[in-house]
Parts: sequence; C-alpha cells; structure tokens
Amino acid sequence: MVAPASTFINNGGAAQRSRLAVGSTITSSSTSMRFMSRRARETRGLKAMKRVDLESMSRISLNMLANVPGATKQKIRVGRGRSGRRGKTSGRGHKGTGQHGSLPFWFQGGQKPLWQIVPKRGKPGGPSIKYVPLNLDKLMKAIDDGKLDAKHPINLKHLWDARVVTGTYKAIGRDRYGVKLLANGKEQLNYPINIEVQRASKAAIAAVEAAGGVIQCKYYNKLGLRALMLPNKFQTIPRIPMPIPKLRNWYMDPSNRGVLPTIQEDPEAASA
Repeated sequence: MVAPASTFINNGGAAQRSRLAVGSTITSSSTSMRFMSRRARETRGLKAMKRVDLESMSRISLNMLANVPGATKQKIRVGRGRSGRRGKTSGRGHKGTGQHGSLPFWFQGGQKPLWQIVPKRGKPGGPSIKYVPLNLDKLMKAIDDGKLDAKHPINLKHLWDARVVTGTYKAIGRDRYGVKLLANGKEQLNYPINIEVQRASKAAIAAVEAAGGVIQCKYYNKLGLRALMLPNKFQTIPRIPMPIPKLRNWYMDPSNRGVLPTIQEDPEAASA
C-alpha cells in the first residue's frame, strides 16, 4: 500500500510517529498481501494508487516511483521444495532422458515416428536453375552512360566489369547459371546491339531483333562461367560441355536463339 499524501507533509515528532505508523502498516499489509491472489494484489494496488493525491504533496522523490501493477511478473523459482509451484523435480518428472537430458521434437516415446512410417512420394526435382535478371532499360542506361560500347559484342564479362550485373564472383559463377535478359524497358531500345547472354525471354529476343540487333543464348556450366568472368585465374580455358538434360531441349530450340558448345574432336582419334 502507498501511504496518504498527508503522511509525507507532516513535520517534527508527528512526522516521525506517522512514519513509524506507516512502516508498521506496510509490514502488516505486505504480510497479508503475500497470501492473496495476484488479481487481488493488483486490484488493491490500483485502489491504493488512486487515493494518492500528487498535487497535495510538497515534493516527489525517487523512492515514490514504482512499476504499474501488472507490468512485471515474478520469476518462478524451481527446485525449492514441495510447497512451491515447481518444487522437488522442478516440473520435469522422475528420472530418464526427459529429466536429465533433452529430446528431439519428433520423439514419440520410443516408437517409430510418423515421418519414418509414411513412405516418400514423388522424386527429387533436380538442381534449381537460377539466373541473374537483367532488364533492357538497365542495359540501355549503362550504354548511354558510357559503361558499355554498343558497337562491340557484349557478354557476361563486360556486364560484370561494368557493374551492370551485380554480385560476387562466387555468387554468379557458383550459385547461378548466368544472366537472363528480360524485356522491361524495351521502348528505350532504339539502336542495334550484339549481346550474348545465357537465357532470354521471348519478348526480349523480339525487341533486340526488331531494333536490328543480334542476341545469342549460350550455355555455360558453372566452371565455364568462372572462366568467362576471370580468365586470368585459369592456365587453360576449360571446354564447355553440353547442357544438362533439364536445359538441353530449350537450347536446341531455334526460336530461343540457343547456341550449343562445339564438340572438339580428339586429334589422335581423328588421325586414327
């Protein structure tokens, strides 16, 4: 309980007697509130705070500050005897792994879990095919800014060196399969360009060819992409293999402007 404001305003011996009376009142009230429910304590605290008239007080000191009732929650003490809320075994039961250790979330008491009983369905989808997107408006802005020269062929190395395609060397050469050209901003394409990408949309192909340009979609594996981006890291440029079966039909379609790698014959086998 909070004492009335008049208690803090009195002076002299009366103030000392009032403080003693308040101290005994708080001690008795705290003893009685210990056996009250939480709801009753909060209600009693709110009623006590409403009776305090701050305007009638001479001053406000730090010892008058307190949390709003219900703002804090008392910590549950475990293992403090059978009279407590979590006494003796601390709410973990008797013996076994449940008390001494931890169990996985799928544990079902020792029987075979459900995820091992139900059979698998379907088949793996294979490796995920992801590309770095590149829109035509971003490409044309780089050409207008002088980062790229439209008079010469443009490939992934030129795009990466000019920071038109963002990403680290490993993020593009390891986690992606190259650049995919998209048709966003095709209205800005007013002059022909010669560009080589790894994939392109139908609208992007039509926009480049309508402006008199040339577009090629050439397949590179991940090792070939790294060799294309940083050729100085390789003593010999590795040979580009055929596309993986998941992409082979797309590159073999003439409408996609796909370019398959040339198969180099072994000189010894050809001479034999």
